[in-house]
Amino acid sequence: MLFVGARLLPRAVARSSATPLASQVRNLSLSAARRTVATPVLSQAAAKSSSTATKSRKSTTATTKEKKAAKKDNSTKASGTKKNKEKTASASADKKKKKKDKRWIKLDANGNKVPLPSELEPKRPGGAYLMYLTARFPSLQDKPEFSLTKTDGTRGVDTVKITRAVSEEWKAMSEADKQQHNDKFESATAQYLADHEKWKSSLTREDIERQNAFNRHLRTLKNRPKRIVNLADPHKPTRPPIPFWLWLYSGEAEQRPAGMTQSQYVSEQSRKYKALSEAEQGPYKEQYAKMREQYERALKKYQEGTSA
Repeated sequence: MLFVGARLLPRAVARSSATPLASQVRNLSLSAARRTVATPVLSQAAAKSSSTATKSRKSTTATTKEKKAAKKDNSTKASGTKKNKEKTASASADKKKKKKDKRWIKLDANGNKVPLPSELEPKRPGGAYLMYLTARFPSLQDKPEFSLTKTDGTRGVDTVKITRAVSEEWKAMSEADKQQHNDKFESATAQYLADHEKWKSSLTREDIERQNAFNRHLRTLKNRPKRIVNLADPHKPTRPPIPFWLWLYSGEAEQRPAGMTQSQYVSEQSRKYKALSEAEQGPYKEQYAKMREQYERALKKYQEGTSA
């Protein structure tokens, strides 16, 4: 090996080459210089090319994302518009349906609304004390001690004072006087029951359907009454009892012993009825078949609109 300047030359090159040593050294130096200069240039070109490719990929990715976002926005807008149209159409249909479904409204020959059955239903008396309070109220409301001045300057009635005064009168009343008011209450209750039965028997099938349709409407309201009870049609035939109930109330079954609940009694008698032979169950099944046939005929007439 030969050292030339700062470089190490192989001996084989030095021996085999006929070129002078100075020329070999110059050629090697030039070759090394070219490699030294070319390497950074190539590195810079490769880095520049890689950076350009990366920017191109990022630009393509961003463009694709923008296209997808725009497509999604258009789809969302179209979907929202479609939903709004469907919602508007549904609301319009509901309004039309509500107008059509007001079957409880009935007009007479003069164009006036016919009252609903619930508006004509007799009112149950509240009790002996409430009847006494109602009777005493008119005679007390004109007295000066039970009057008050409203915010607008007009005269009003202090119902709280009247209620307190009547309550004190009721507490101080003798038992004999209270019994008179209790008798009045019992008489009013009997009259109410008679009037209620008369009102119920006067209802037609159309009246019951109108009232029940109005009750269904009340149940859809936000501020609906707490208790809404549909009317039962007294003209509609009732189903006959099954053979077991016919047997149970025919007197053949044992009476319910003391200390046994109704459900326990029915369960016990049901087991006994199932243990009966076909001959023992036969009369009750025949009776049920006849009652069932009569019920179906009556129901058919009822559905046709004629009273059974």
